[in-house]
Amino acid sequence: MGIMNLDRGLAGSNLFCINTCVRLPEQEMPLLLHCTSREAGCKITVSDLLHVVGKHYAVAVDIFDTHTDVVLNALLATMNRNDTVTLITFGDHIEAIHFNMTQDVANIVSKMLNRRETGCNVAGALYELDQTECDHRVLISNGGYDDGPEEVTLANEVMLISPGTPAYPVITYPVVNDTVQLVLRTDNGVCIRKQIRQLLKKPRPNYYGISFQAGQRHFVRPLSFGGCTTMYIGDFEGNIQLNYSDSAGNKFIEEIEL
Repeated sequence: MGIMNLDRGLAGSNLFCINTCVRLPEQEMPLLLHCTSREAGCKITVSDLLHVVGKHYAVAVDIFDTHTDVVLNALLATMNRNDTVTLITFGDHIEAIHFNMTQDVANIVSKMLNRRETGCNVAGALYELDQTECDHRVLISNGGYDDGPEEVTLANEVMLISPGTPAYPVITYPVVNDTVQLVLRTDNGVCIRKQIRQLLKKPRPNYYGISFQAGQRHFVRPLSFGGCTTMYIGDFEGNIQLNYSDSAGNKFIEEIEL
């Protein structure tokens, strides 16, 4: 069953937005497709509207290491739509930005990663995480190119994700006893996403096999539980056909009239 809400732009403009909620009678919350069309093309956002509680994650990423971008993208793919992220990129220098998962995440992350560094100070990133007010702290680095101090003392727990053999500073916690550490032995983004989802204790996705026909077939990656994803496509004619399956294997096709 489709529930459609059509909001058009100003008279004479080329802007229109469509919110379509696809829902079965036994489902409490729908899958939502939002289409915004402009002269430059269309922005398509698909969201799992299942009720989820958002958390604030502080994530420090070593941008001197060339293997961390895949890990960061896999981590972000586990976030739900109400989660917020403070992204800290570090090498010799540290920069940080805060965003939520309904923003243009891909563009924000690309700009933060597009900075050249000539070294790495893992201790500096750990201290930056320690001083950030949030629910969970994550460091992505193997510390292999670390020029910083060899020992640090932190007040808050940091989860360490290493793309390869780790070489971190010695971390001391006055209260917390153990450091949570995930060592990745693969560069496959799908496998990494699964391992990070387990590390963060997040549920499996609610919908699978999501695609939509809009001029041509566009394939959407599996949504995180309660998550959302955005794609930019060219102009097209006709309606949108949304296809997906739920976690029980039921298949659904929804025709969305524009």
